[in-house]
Amino acid sequence: MNGKQFSSGIAVVLICIFLTASIVTAGPVITVPLDQYDFGSVAEGTEVVRDFVIGNTGDAELVITHVKTG
Repeated sequence: MNGKQFSSGIAVVLICIFLTASIVTAGPVITVPLDQYDFGSVAEGTEVVRDFVIGNTGDAELVITHVKTG
C-alpha cells in the first residue's frame, strides 16, 4: 500500500466515523435544568405551583408523553 492509498483509506475511515457520530447524536435531546424541587412542609389542601422548564437542545421535535406526578 503506497502513501496515497493509505491517506485515502484514512480519509474514508474518518468520514465514516464522522457520519456515524452524526447519526447517533441526531434527534431530540431533553434538557431539564431543575429536575427536583422541595416544596417543604405544605398543609393538606393547600395549592402549590412550580413551573419546570423543559428544553430541547436536539435537532428534531421533542414529544413528551405519559407524564406522571410523583
